[in-house]
Amino acid sequence: PEKRKIISRFGAFHGSTIMGAALSGLPHMHKSFNLPPLPVIFAARPFHYLDGLPGEAEHDYATRLAQELEALILAEGPETIAAMIAEPVMGAGGVLVPPEGYFPKVQAVLRKYDILMLSDEVVCGFGRTGNWFGSQTFGMEPDMLSVAKGLSSGHLPIGGVIISDKVYQCVADEAHKVGVFGHGFTYSGHPVTAAVAAEAIRIYREIDLVSQARRLGDYLHAALADALNDHTLVGEVRGRGFIAGIQIVEDRATRRAFAPELRIGTDVERRCREHGVMIRNMGDVLAICPPYVIAPKEIDYMVDGIRAALDETAAEHLRTGQLA
Repeated sequence: PEKRKIISRFGAFHGSTIMGAALSGLPHMHKSFNLPPLPVIFAARPFHYLDGLPGEAEHDYATRLAQELEALILAEGPETIAAMIAEPVMGAGGVLVPPEGYFPKVQAVLRKYDILMLSDEVVCGFGRTGNWFGSQTFGMEPDMLSVAKGLSSGHLPIGGVIISDKVYQCVADEAHKVGVFGHGFTYSGHPVTAAVAAEAIRIYREIDLVSQARRLGDYLHAALADALNDHTLVGEVRGRGFIAGIQIVEDRATRRAFAPELRIGTDVERRCREHGVMIRNMGDVLAICPPYVIAPKEIDYMVDGIRAALDETAAEHLRTGQLA
């Protein structure tokens, strides 16, 4: 019963409820909302491109992050920590793909100290990373996982939590002891949204969604690489399956970012819309998460629009002397 703390990561996003915001490692969610003290501690984000040491290979970086996590656990007291929550690919934190071997190494540390692994699959679930769930893609074996978004293909709002038998048995035993499972929402088990979710999953199976996501993802990443790998504003194009992030930098050699007040990402996003492309701007990162019904020629159109927007932004800032 002393295990109350939950480990999250800097840059994580886990929702906008009080606990969801507390678990989210995004500064803007903590600054203005008078969050109460909650037992959440934060580990490092897995961001090899910016946070890796010079010459540090991905697997060595993953080992270092696991060692830092163990040090954090020992400093806090393993007997006080219940779980760690993680997105397989960090979405709002910048489309951060974990380095090679990251989750198996992290989970080995968690198991050593009897700490549960929670996977936030709201973005990565239902094919997005090339498997049904992102945890499968990256070698994570979660005790619990959350789902939403893709559960209904976005047609109606629905979410859920999937739990292991070990966790279920604890919940069932406690509910039996007190006489009721004291948890629920007004719209829990809503029949219309449940029917839509069931139909969405049926269609996913019918169209072999996972294979489609892999095929489209391969095409997307090849197209992005061809168009952007040499661009003066692009430090890295990353992602897995059918999700991608474009890292904007001022200097490719040093990986130096633009000053935030220049709002380069906002400028690129605006120009993308002028070219008929809707993407998400997250400061130094442009996030791409297309629908599975997109066609390869539409991916080409999208990539061409992003390239044109980046070209225009680079030319404008070169003209005004703000771009080195």
